[in-house]
Amino acid sequence: MNSGSNFGFLSLLLVAQLNVARAQDSIHPAATRERDSAKECALCHYSWVSAFSSGQGTNLVPYQKERVATASWMCMSCHDGSVVDSRARLQGLRGHKTGEAPPEEMTIPDQFPVRSGTIECATCHTAHAVASAEKTETSIFLRMSNPDSVMCSACHEAMSGGLEEGHHPLGKLGQAVPDALIALGAKGGPDRDLVTCETCHTAHGSPWGNLLVDEVGQLCLYCHENQDRGHPVNMLPEPDQIPEALFAAGASLGAEGQLVCISCHKVHNNKRELLLVAAPKELCQQCHADQTSVVRTKHNLAESAPEAVNVNGETAEVGGSCSACHLAHKPARRGVASKMRATACQGCHGEGQLAPSEALQGYMHPLGPLLPGKDVNCRSCHNPHKEGQSFLQGDQKFLCGSCHEDRLVVADSRHDLRTLPDKELRKLEEPPQLCTSCHMMHLSQSDWWKSSPNREGPPQFRACSSCHREGGIAGWSVPIVAHPLEGLTCADCHDPHQEIADGTVSTVVEGEKPKGRFLRLPVSPPVLCAQCHEDKALVADTAHDLTTTESTATNSMGMKPLESGTCGVCHAMHENTRDPVLWAQKKPRKATGDKMADMCGGCHQKSGAASTIPEISTHPDVVLPETNWSDITSPRFFPLFDNDSGERHKNGGLTCASCHEVHRWDPRTEDRGTNTEGDAMNSFLRTDSGSLPCSDCHGIGSLYLYKFFHRAEGRQGLMGVQYE
Repeated sequence: MNSGSNFGFLSLLLVAQLNVARAQDSIHPAATRERDSAKECALCHYSWVSAFSSGQGTNLVPYQKERVATASWMCMSCHDGSVVDSRARLQGLRGHKTGEAPPEEMTIPDQFPVRSGTIECATCHTAHAVASAEKTETSIFLRMSNPDSVMCSACHEAMSGGLEEGHHPLGKLGQAVPDALIALGAKGGPDRDLVTCETCHTAHGSPWGNLLVDEVGQLCLYCHENQDRGHPVNMLPEPDQIPEALFAAGASLGAEGQLVCISCHKVHNNKRELLLVAAPKELCQQCHADQTSVVRTKHNLAESAPEAVNVNGETAEVGGSCSACHLAHKPARRGVASKMRATACQGCHGEGQLAPSEALQGYMHPLGPLLPGKDVNCRSCHNPHKEGQSFLQGDQKFLCGSCHEDRLVVADSRHDLRTLPDKELRKLEEPPQLCTSCHMMHLSQSDWWKSSPNREGPPQFRACSSCHREGGIAGWSVPIVAHPLEGLTCADCHDPHQEIADGTVSTVVEGEKPKGRFLRLPVSPPVLCAQCHEDKALVADTAHDLTTTESTATNSMGMKPLESGTCGVCHAMHENTRDPVLWAQKKPRKATGDKMADMCGGCHQKSGAASTIPEISTHPDVVLPETNWSDITSPRFFPLFDNDSGERHKNGGLTCASCHEVHRWDPRTEDRGTNTEGDAMNSFLRTDSGSLPCSDCHGIGSLYLYKFFHRAEGRQGLMGVQYE
C-alpha cells in the first residue's frame, strides 16, 4: 500500500474517532487554541489525537513529532482528488513556488507564516475559512482579503506602484478586460475593467513562464490590439542579432526563442520611456546596427526634411531617424492606396508628398508574388538605408539577374549599350546601363519600356525605335511600314537579350565578333516564320529556297540567303517600300507594268538567281468573265491581282501568282520535291490540271495552252489558232 493510500486510510480512521468524541466537546478549537482530538481539526492536526499526547504512536500510525498541518503535502492529501480535485491547477501546471525559501531581499509580512523557512501553501492560505471581507471570493481561505491583488504586492512590493515606479500600469483600464483573457483565468475586478497582478499572472495553473495566463507572445495583444502591425513578433531573430547588452537591460525572448513584446519592453522595474529596454532613439540601432548608415543619406529626414512629421506628429529629430519611416506598432507615414504594394514608400514618393520629383507614378516594374517564393516589393531592389545610386542593393547584373538570370546573355552583345563606341555614347542622354537603358523601373508612360516620344505603334515597337530610327544609335531605321504589327510586337520575333540563339543566323567578319539578329528561332529552315505562316514553310528545300539552290545570290539589301534566311530572300521584315508582301528582291531589268510579274522577274531573268527563265511570262490583258475564281475555298481558286499594287483583287488580271503557289512544289502533296524543272502537274502550280479554270475561256484547247504557257510555240493552239 503506497503512502497516499496509507494517509487516506488514516484519515478515515481519524474521522471515526472524532465522531465518537464529537458529542463530548462542543468548544471550537479556533477559539480555545487547545489541542482537541474530538473535532475535524485532527484531519490536518492529527498529532492532536489523544493517543499521541504521550509522545508515542499507535499500532496503526507512527508518532509524528514535527508539525505537519501546514505542509504542502498535507494540503494535497485532500486536493489530490480524495476530497477536492485540484490536480489540474496545482499539480499538472506551473504554480507559485513552494518548498523554497523566499529571496533574501523580500520581506514577508508576519501574517504570512514561513514555518521551517520555506514558502508553503499555508503561507498564503488558511484552511479555517475565516472571511476577512464581505466578498468572500477575494478572501476565503486566504490569510488576508485580496481585492485588486493587494495580497501579491504585500510580498512583491518591488513589483507594485504602477508606471510611476517603473511597472506596467495598474488600476482602471478604461475598457473591459477581453473575454478571451478572462476565459484563461485572468481577473479584471468586479466590473471587469481593472488591471491587477492577476490580470496577467495566476498563482496556480499556468502553463507558461512567470505564471502568465497565456504565452508571452500573445498575452499583451489581448488588450493592446493591432500592435502587431509594425515590427514583426513571434518570429525567430537572426543568430546573434540581439546584443548581450540588450538582454542585460531586461530584453527577453519567447519560449521558442522568438521575438515577443518583452523583447523590447520590460514591464517591471523599468523607468525608461514606454517601458522600453533602451531609449527610443537608440533601441532600433541595438539590433539593426547595419541600418545606421541611413543617417548619411537623403532618407535621414532630420537633415533632408527637418520639418516633416510622421503619423505621431514627431519629427525625425524627436523620434529618431528611424521614426520617419518606421514605428514599432504601425506604419509611420500615411501611404497612398494603390495596386503597387508600395504604400510605405509612397508615403514620401507620391504625388504631393516629400519627394514629388521621384513620385512612383505611371507604369512600374510589377510587384507582388511574381515567382515562387519571391514577393517582389521595393526592398527587393532598394536598400533605403544604404548610400549609393538610387539606394540600389547592387549593380544591375546582380539585381536584375537574381530574377531574370536568362536575360543576362544580353551582356557584351550589341544591345549592351555599355559596349558602344564613344561617338555613339555621346548620343545618349544618360550613361548606358545593362538593363535600364531599355527598361524603366519607374515612371514609364507605357508598360515599363523606355519609349521614343516621336514614334507611333505598340509600346515595344516605340521602345525599339528609340534606337532603331534615323539618327539613332542603332545605325539603321525601322520604318513604320514593316511586317504588320496587328497583334504582334518586335519581341514576338526577336529576343532583344540574346543576339545569337541556337540555330539562328549570324554575320561573321574576320577579326570581329559574330553579329546576330536577335532572332528567337532559326530562319533557315524557316522555323520562326512557320510559327504564323505554317503553310508557307513548305518552300524549304525547294527550288525557291535559295539557301540550297543559289547561296551566293543577294536580295535588295545585299544579304545572302544564309544571312536573310529562307523567307528573307524574297521578303524583308523591316527594309521595304510599302510593299504588300514586304518584297526584298531586285526589280527586273525590263519591267512589264504587272507588279506581281515584275517581282518574280527579279530572279527569273538572265541576271537573276533562277535557272528557269520563261520566254513569255504574262497573260494577255483581256477582260475576264464573271467567275468564282477568287473564292479561296474553291478547288478552282485562281486569284486575280491588281497590276499596279500587286494586291489581290476580284476584278484584277491574271499574273504569275494566279497559277503558281510559290511556296509549294506540288499542289497534291506536301512533298517538297526536288530541284528539277518539273512537269505540268507540279512546278509550284496552284491546282491540278483537271480543275483548271482556263477552260472557262479556252474550252478544249485550255490544257494544251496551260502546258505550254511560257513557250512561244505553245501559243499556237489547236486547229492552227494563234494565241497571243
